[in-house]
Amino acid sequence: MDNDKFVIFAAAIAIVALLASAGAIVMAAMSDFDDGEEDVYRIYVGFGDMSEEEVTPIDDAIKNQITGKFRLGYTAYEASGAAIANGSVAVDKITMVYMVTFTNDDTVDDIVDWIQDTYGLTILVEEYAAEDLTLYLS
Repeated sequence: MDNDKFVIFAAAIAIVALLASAGAIVMAAMSDFDDGEEDVYRIYVGFGDMSEEEVTPIDDAIKNQITGKFRLGYTAYEASGAAIANGSVAVDKITMVYMVTFTNDDTVDDIVDWIQDTYGLTILVEEYAAEDLTLYLS
């Protein structure tokens, strides 16, 4: 009979420890998303009159820097657009948009500086607060 009580007691402690561990993991994971200091950024990179063949290796290098050096995930997509510069319209045949989330101004500034120093491309950054973003993982 004492063995039965011991097994039940041990099982109860194991369940409590498991629930506490799971709760701690969830809280730690959520703390990365809820600190209020991280924002969402869209980095628009204009490639001017470059051909798709010229853009592809640069796009790959930018993605590798975002994930490698800066340790961020991203969503990238191709867009097209135009801007007014010095009173005239400048049209980019290809604009790549890199959306990075849960980061900060300093890191985005470093990404932008790297792109400009390496390739001399025109960049526009759009920032909005992470609390305005809702993500659903399924």
